[in-house]
Order: sequence, then structure tokens, then C-alpha cells
Amino acid sequence: MRTSMMMTIGGRAMQGQGNLWDAVQREVYGLYDGTPPHEQADTSLEAAFRIEPDVGRLQGQVLAVLSSYPDGLIDEQGIELTGMAANTWRPRRRELELLHRVHHDGTRLTRSGRRAKVWHVTPSTRPD
Repeated sequence: MRTSMMMTIGGRAMQGQGNLWDAVQREVYGLYDGTPPHEQADTSLEAAFRIEPDVGRLQGQVLAVLSSYPDGLIDEQGIELTGMAANTWRPRRRELELLHRVHHDGTRLTRSGRRAKVWHVTPSTRPD
């Protein structure tokens, strides 16, 4: 199934780009069978392969916006500030969490009044 899907999407082996992506593949995607998080449904697997070339850049955007807010952000705020879809922001933030590049500290209320984790860049990974 995976091989035929890879052939269907561009007919090329999916390879990561950049150092951050390489780290994600080694440290995180072992949890997800070597691809971005997905269900075994064809549509989810296709989406995982399509996002793969952009993962490093998107993670960089998440890190950059979180670095700009010393008091941290909840996912809802990061989504609003970047204009990313929630289904793009949250997986990239989760990958960064698994890589220990971001961490949560405290909670803040969402617009709907629910508590949400406040995310911060781990100090040793702050961009210069």
C-alpha cells in the first residue's frame, strides 16, 4: 500500500529537507512508520506525503512565531498569527514537542473559555 501510494504521488521516494526535518525523521517519525502522522486511510496517507516537503519550513514558522512571544502562545493564537490551518499547526508543534524544541508551561483560556496549554520555545533551541 505504501509503495503504491508513493508511486502515485510524484513517483519519487519521499525524502526530507534540512537538518530539522532529518532530526524529525530520525527521532519522531519512527513513531509513525517513517512518514508524517497519518491514519492508514488513503486520504490521510496522501496528505502526509504531500506535506512532507514542507515540514521543515512549517516547523521553522512555528518556532519563529513562538520565539516572538516570551509569554508563550496557545495553539489557537499560533494558528491565528500564522494563518496556518489547525491541521497544519498542531502536528508541526507536536513534532517540535517530541523533539524537545518546544514545551508547555501553564494554561490560558481560549476564545470559547476552555483552558489550553501555553507553548514556549525550549531555551536551547531559540533561533538567533
